[in-house]
Amino acid sequence: MSPLARLAVLFAALSLAPAAAAAAPFPGLTDLHALAVKAGVNRVPAMTADGREGLIVEGFKTYFNADGSHDTFMVLTHTSDRDTPWTLVTTGASKVYDPDAQEVLDDTPHTGEDFVGSVRFARARLNGLPVFVLLLAHRDMEGPIPAPSHVTIRLYTLEKADGQDGDHFLLQGEFKPAACYGDSDLALYKEVGLALPKGYEGPDAAKPCGVYP
Repeated sequence: MSPLARLAVLFAALSLAPAAAAAAPFPGLTDLHALAVKAGVNRVPAMTADGREGLIVEGFKTYFNADGSHDTFMVLTHTSDRDTPWTLVTTGASKVYDPDAQEVLDDTPHTGEDFVGSVRFARARLNGLPVFVLLLAHRDMEGPIPAPSHVTIRLYTLEKADGQDGDHFLLQGEFKPAACYGDSDLALYKEVGLALPKGYEGPDAAKPCGVYP
């Protein structure tokens, strides 16, 4: 085969090769397994890195309409202190004491078919080490609530709090996909690989931003 023919074959092969995969939104995050959380008290064995049990308490707050109604989540971890056997897990960007750290987490289900905000818990590995993670996803409002919009996804890992008793969900990073979604749970599924909740009723694909219906 002549050199020119070899170049032609090589060019054809390269043109048919798949494009390089996009970088993972959270490098080092693998083996992501969503935790099914139901209304009420959910006991989570070995939630912490040192094997302590945790609790996830889920309730629902109803306002006058779907826009303001939401699920509320409170996370606690077990301690060895007989007087205070359970401590509240805070959420924030620093492991040191922060009076502004979140103590209660809220999602925004709206009608249940177009989640604006999602609060999801999972077990995973980060850089090869087992971790308990919190994933928060929130849609920007770029039109009517059901209209697809950009989403911000944040990853937190459960860590021992510095300088205080108890544990803390520490922010590891955030990511804003280019695609637009009509449901924040769908964004977590498509962009991070977190399984959709049981009974999911939302859209099945990303769509152009702000276009509805």
